[in-house]
Amino acid sequence: MAEGYRKYDILDPSRIQRVSRGRRIPWPCSLRTRMKFRSLLHERVDLEQEPPSFEVESRMRALEEEIQSLPGFPKGYDPERDLIVPMTSSTQR
Repeated sequence: MAEGYRKYDILDPSRIQRVSRGRRIPWPCSLRTRMKFRSLLHERVDLEQEPPSFEVESRMRALEEEIQSLPGFPKGYDPERDLIVPMTSSTQR
């Protein structure tokens, strides 16, 4: 695997089992933000199936940055231990 490579653990059941030692961080977000998150996350997961290349790695990093820039995305979490749980709120953003 490439240096700095990290799977989005939210879709990996084996990773969710290990998260019990970490925190579950709720992320209140609008339905629109949650749908954008899911779209970006699915694209990111699909890229993990591609053979490693500079273009694939660049796009994966760009997707991670785009996800982290979504409104209200939690900051200061440990990506190795914590699980971010999007929760649709009734608040519109």
